[in-house]
Amino acid sequence: MLLSGQLLDRKFRIERPLGEGGMGVVMLAVHEGLGERVVLKVLRREIAGDPENLERLRREARTMARLRSEHVARIMDVGVLEDQTPYLVLEYVRGESLRQLLQRRGALPAREAVGLALQVCEGLAEAHVNQVIHRDLKPSNLILSERPDGSPLVKILDFGIAKTSAPTVQTLTETQSMLGSPLYMAPEQIRSARDVGASADVWALGVTLYELLTNKLPFQAFTTGAVIAAVLADDPVPPRQHVPDLPAGLEATVLRCLERAPERRFQDVGALAEALVPWGPDDAQAIAARTQRTLQRTPRQVTLPLVPPVPSTPERPSGTLQLTASRTATQLRTAPSSPPPPPGPRRGLWLGGLGAGLLALAALLRPQSPAAPLPASKLLPAAASPAPGPPAASPPAALVSSPSPPASAPVAPALASTPAPALPPSAAPVASARPRPRLPPPAPHTPAPTGGMADFGPRH
Repeated sequence: MLLSGQLLDRKFRIERPLGEGGMGVVMLAVHEGLGERVVLKVLRREIAGDPENLERLRREARTMARLRSEHVARIMDVGVLEDQTPYLVLEYVRGESLRQLLQRRGALPAREAVGLALQVCEGLAEAHVNQVIHRDLKPSNLILSERPDGSPLVKILDFGIAKTSAPTVQTLTETQSMLGSPLYMAPEQIRSARDVGASADVWALGVTLYELLTNKLPFQAFTTGAVIAAVLADDPVPPRQHVPDLPAGLEATVLRCLERAPERRFQDVGALAEALVPWGPDDAQAIAARTQRTLQRTPRQVTLPLVPPVPSTPERPSGTLQLTASRTATQLRTAPSSPPPPPGPRRGLWLGGLGAGLLALAALLRPQSPAAPLPASKLLPAAASPAPGPPAASPPAALVSSPSPPASAPVAPALASTPAPALPPSAAPVASARPRPRLPPPAPHTPAPTGGMADFGPRH
């Protein structure tokens, strides 16, 4: 019996036991020469006494030593004690097993559970390429640790060790604590533990994922025999009976792992990883691609399920100001924006028309030059003409201006605001029937006298 503080093989100091199962005893020890913690797994004498078992253990230990995946707990050494009991030296992984995680938290969210299963797929891929089948995959053999950056990291323990089973026990609790295997063994593995392939690990991973999602087992029974009978003959309980809001596609993926016929399951863990991508974390696609490359296959892009877009308020179309020659500057309107016209004759015509319209508008808004004063007969209606009488005395030439219209007559803005230039005495208003020209020639400009008011009329 191994005790705490005992020195094994003159270099391993036992700290405490970690567990005991059908294959042997697992202990935490310190390597005296390196000062590092390691895990020792010492096989039972009744198993180690068979030379065939001992040779198989050494051969698989050499194979597993070549595995370099971060998801595989490395084998560091193999040896034999003084009583000819073989032992393995494994990497010590800090963390808790997925069994302890389930006991502490219960069923996990789908995204988290799938993320853990994807990491297991990546670790199994390297083992399967090297012809190593785990044969005892279960939550208690999966350790949830951390990377140096704090991200979760799953480590797989006990590769290739569980090839036999302990004597049958009668209760399910004892089966879980001591054996564990029948609850996660594929039908072909129950029939013959020697003749199994990678599909047996796919089955075990499917049972593990089922348990992570529901905290239940797919086959309900109370004894080992009943579990074996259910695995061989019954269909698993659909996971959505335990978790109704579980995605239907994820349920179908889990149930495909639990097909009794190996050829109806996923062909390997790479295909399973690709099927899990839509429900995995953000790095699920990258993990599935690495798994396929490890299996020496070309990864394919997995199409994620379409998510309906969130409705948004439509934006109001941007507007551009369009100015036409028939509208004034205050009658601007907004028109929907359109792409600029292509260069060529049409663009030149459009620019020319716009320029002509602007010039016409500027001419309408420009102040008019003062015109010659109109006679009184043109400004007053015929019925209101004043009675003839003696002509009034003519004012000085410098003060002559256009006669003021009656109060009811409108005054043109340009004539009301601009003083009329002085006219010579000979330029008295004369009634004429000839119509007034629209734009008469401008009158000559007379500079303001020195010291007087400056002329602010239009300059020509």
